[in-house]
Amino acid sequence: MNARDYAEGLSDAVRRQWSFQVKNWGKRHVYPQRPNYVQVTPAASKEFQQPEMSLIENAMFQSNPDLDDHEWRKQFFGDMPHYLSRYFAERYNKIFKQKGRSAANLYLLKTVGKDINPRLQKVLDQYRRQFKFRNAYVRSNDLSREKLLAEMDKSEIKKLSQQFSDFFAGKLEPLIESEKANHKDYANVIVAVFESLQDECRSFGYTPPYNRNDGLHQSEAECGILRLVCQRAWENKLNTKRMTMREHLAIAVGQVQKAASPYCSRDCMHEWKNQKQRNRDFIKGMSIFDEDSGEEIALYDMFYKSTANPAIRRCELMVRMAGYQSIATAMGCDGLFLTLTAPSKYHNTRKKGGFVDQWLGNNPKDAQRYLCKVWARIRAQLKREELPVFGMRVAEPHHDGTPHWHLLMFMQPEHVDRIREIFIGYAIDEEIIELCPKVYRKPIVGPLDYRPRCDVKMMDPSKGTATGYIAKYISKNIDGYGMKGELDDETGRDQREMAAHVTAWASRWRIRQFQPIGGAPVTTYRELRRYANNDKNAFKSFVTTLSCKQQHNLFNELFPDQNPTFMGPQLNFHGPRLNYEAMNSLQRWEVITDKYKPELKTNITAASNAMKAADKGDFAAYVMAQGGPFVSRKDLLIRNDYDTAEMGNEYGEFVSKIQGFHVVGDEAVKTRIRKWTIQPKSQALLDSEASTSSTEGAELLNWPEGSSRSSVTNCTPSRRDRLNTGIKALLKRRGIHLDDHLVNC
Repeated sequence: MNARDYAEGLSDAVRRQWSFQVKNWGKRHVYPQRPNYVQVTPAASKEFQQPEMSLIENAMFQSNPDLDDHEWRKQFFGDMPHYLSRYFAERYNKIFKQKGRSAANLYLLKTVGKDINPRLQKVLDQYRRQFKFRNAYVRSNDLSREKLLAEMDKSEIKKLSQQFSDFFAGKLEPLIESEKANHKDYANVIVAVFESLQDECRSFGYTPPYNRNDGLHQSEAECGILRLVCQRAWENKLNTKRMTMREHLAIAVGQVQKAASPYCSRDCMHEWKNQKQRNRDFIKGMSIFDEDSGEEIALYDMFYKSTANPAIRRCELMVRMAGYQSIATAMGCDGLFLTLTAPSKYHNTRKKGGFVDQWLGNNPKDAQRYLCKVWARIRAQLKREELPVFGMRVAEPHHDGTPHWHLLMFMQPEHVDRIREIFIGYAIDEEIIELCPKVYRKPIVGPLDYRPRCDVKMMDPSKGTATGYIAKYISKNIDGYGMKGELDDETGRDQREMAAHVTAWASRWRIRQFQPIGGAPVTTYRELRRYANNDKNAFKSFVTTLSCKQQHNLFNELFPDQNPTFMGPQLNFHGPRLNYEAMNSLQRWEVITDKYKPELKTNITAASNAMKAADKGDFAAYVMAQGGPFVSRKDLLIRNDYDTAEMGNEYGEFVSKIQGFHVVGDEAVKTRIRKWTIQPKSQALLDSEASTSSTEGAELLNWPEGSSRSSVTNCTPSRRDRLNTGIKALLKRRGIHLDDHLVNC
């Protein structure tokens, strides 16, 4: 029996006693010897002192250089992307300096290991199933790439998209030669080739274009192939996936919440602001050009006159809501304020702090799909029971980015109770068990408490109108207009600052914030307003070509019951009116054109009334002329007219563009009468802008501290001069140019 076998047969107490005696004997009889010096190269010394590590690991190693701790820390940051792990590394270093090694390691163990990493794995597992990164890199001959899509910058995305497009382009010719042996017809060959490329795209983990089960047409296969071999198409697809994945991972680690960054992450907000600035820079450097007339206008001016301008978008929404309110009042409808939110499995963080245990790794887009599904079921049930409603829906985020809906709906008074029952029933149908009282709570008798999932309130006219109620939600989700100094209910922060966060959130997840329920389409409303504006401008241009005698005759036609001698211009200045003979051409032009009202050439009175209502901004009258708030799309009186181009884009696809509208039974009316192209600003336009800005700058510099002497008169311009200058500027902006002789005749 050897010593090892003998020792294993002893008890623990005997072995501890023997070990203590051996150590004491060694202290008395074993003497330390002089160590042998070993020559170590600088490279080996450096490798021994600091092993190979990432930037994050190196940052923590500098604070805590213990090798055992370094190896132990790797388990917490192995799957975490760099842009997320940086925060936890900085937090670890701060705790290490303030409280020491034990507290810092405990932070990693409890916070990162127990709370963060399981949530992170839930999300990463989803993307591992969706995007087969390794397979994609192997097929694109990029074996060295191991980054997640969320970790890549724009240059890496551009390179990867080029590799993907090259891969599909390289596959194209061999597949064509292979399929020629199986099919003689070109259409069958190209469809078979595209189906093979679709399978390759699915092996990458991406949904191919025209991904459906029914048969493909030849034209669809050709367009799909052009998309698969296009670098820009792949770059757009990869950038979209990157942004959503990046934000989803930030949600998983708790970077989107009230205590950190509400509604969206700081990274998302930073990228959104940079993108907005790039958009502004692009718009400022471009113009729109009309090849027929040669007119060039700065794109910046036209862009901010459209609904892309938040102020115009907000005003239009308020006009539409006020129109619905007027209709509801006239029809005697009641209003309901409804709130719809998702079950707890879609929420990731509590408002008071702490992660939600039931969270399944869903992102805001998943929650939005759930809300859309619930609303689709509610709407279908309302249609089955013939309970029509109309109003507005607003989607906004909770502090953790999970969307919820506010609905303002009008309905007949006798339908209120049933609509309320239907809404609550479908709102609590999924995961209804979580609304039941827990075991340790006192049992209750009666209906479930539905308030965690939805809310229903009757509109009280004595407390305000529906427009006033919805105005808050419209403003806080666009630009925070009129809410200066107010605090956000969800976060307690400045409302205008949070409005930017909400807009960035909607942009990142591509969530539609505002949607009308019922009524007539707003696009047709805009086209009618465009038609009225075109008609007015055409008449104004026509009047400028008339002689003084012709203008006088036209004046008599427009004012048959007025005495021309005493009829003056409709201007906002004090004093007696001018008679017709005392007015100059521009003053006569303003009187005549102000009287003109656009007309729609149709035999249907309701269609003409719809155009006139749209021209005045009366959305309620427009909706009623179209058939009322409960009108179906197939019964609309006026519909949009589209022009479909066979080769509408670079992929050869059919592209539909709106051209105007058509009244049922009549020919289409074109409102897009000019064809504009976007181009860089010409040198002439740049020189004109520079001249204008320098003149304005000189005026600012010379007033009020400039010289008191001047070569021109400082007297106040006459009323006539001010009028001529103002109208000339107005006409110039509308493409009407007049010389001084015509102005002063």
